[in-house]
Amino acid sequence: MPAEKVLFVCIGNAGRSQMAQAFAERAGFEARSAGSHAESHLHPEVVEVMRELGIDLSDRSPHQLNDDDVEWAELVVTMGCGDACPVLPGKRYVVHIMEADAYAEYSPFVHSGRYNLFGA
Repeated sequence: MPAEKVLFVCIGNAGRSQMAQAFAERAGFEARSAGSHAESHLHPEVVEVMRELGIDLSDRSPHQLNDDDVEWAELVVTMGCGDACPVLPGKRYVVHIMEADAYAEYSPFVHSGRYNLFGA
């Protein structure tokens, strides 16, 4: 089972980074997610879609990114937060390239060709 601590960061932490955290946890990673400008609640569509996949996000809420999150992580996956994501020496970073389509918000593991988190 993977031991890596993974932090997923997007802007609002109300959609894709929450989904990515849940999928990573299901795969055995220690995971957190955060937003550079955290929203007040998760997108209801995200909660619904994840429920259909057997993952309950109803008790989660967006989390504002802070330096402690980045210090905790061994791998930081940024998902569209740009310069708002802190960069600390000694951390591995992956910039996730989002597809510019209607499904980009809800498909955090569209292969970008840079890094395949789960080795599939």
